[in-house]
Amino acid sequence: MPADKTPVQERVAQQVLEQAPQFDPLAALWRFFTNTKVAVIIIFLTLIAAFIGAIFIQAPGWALESPLSYASWLDRARARYGGLTDFFSAVGLFNAYNSIWFRGLCSLLIINTIACTVNRFPGIWRSVFRSKLVMGDNFYQSSTNRASVPGPLPVDKVVQALRKERYQVSQTQEGNATYLYADRHGWAKLGTILTHLSIVLFLVGAITGALFGFSDDEVIIGEGSSYTMGRGYNFQVQLNDFAEEWYLEGMPKDYRSDLSVLEGGR
Repeated sequence: MPADKTPVQERVAQQVLEQAPQFDPLAALWRFFTNTKVAVIIIFLTLIAAFIGAIFIQAPGWALESPLSYASWLDRARARYGGLTDFFSAVGLFNAYNSIWFRGLCSLLIINTIACTVNRFPGIWRSVFRSKLVMGDNFYQSSTNRASVPGPLPVDKVVQALRKERYQVSQTQEGNATYLYADRHGWAKLGTILTHLSIVLFLVGAITGALFGFSDDEVIIGEGSSYTMGRGYNFQVQLNDFAEEWYLEGMPKDYRSDLSVLEGGR
């Protein structure tokens, strides 16, 4: 039988257990969503999903109003997709942009974009408002765009010239060295945050529209006529004018509709 552990062995074993890295599921999840490779994969999968929705015929709005209407439309789709029609319908290819898997990809992209933005925000904020003035010699020696000037520089004239070009200049002294930091339009770095937030807003709008909105792609309105939307919405769409352009070969070039949305006759 194994001998009992000595007090020293027990303390060593306890220290090893305490020093062993503990798995943190929240930290692992955060690392996953802030990984740029994960972002690229999610974007790629979302593009493929959107491409699938463009390839397959999408069920019109009237077909999605009831199971009976959808079954009637599905019978028409069998002429094109044959025996695979029911399978394509089951996985949501005929209503791709409202499917669970497409919404799931959009939701993952929203989470990933927010996580990456939050993760990068402190660094961007520091670079805009709290830039580091003193850098080591290696920073300058390894820089791509650098130049050496023999002899001392007139610091005041350098600062004056930079400010004349609308640079924001910060200055500090360390030993015998004078460090200058000049930046122009530094706030433009915040544009990446606005870009990420706009992507989030776009995706949230798409998901919200898919969940609570409706579409009707088989509405025909003559010029001067109007169409009542129905579905509990008290407004009409009126076609004021319609114009079309054609190529010389006879192919359609452009269609333009001038519409008014009327609610209560206004």
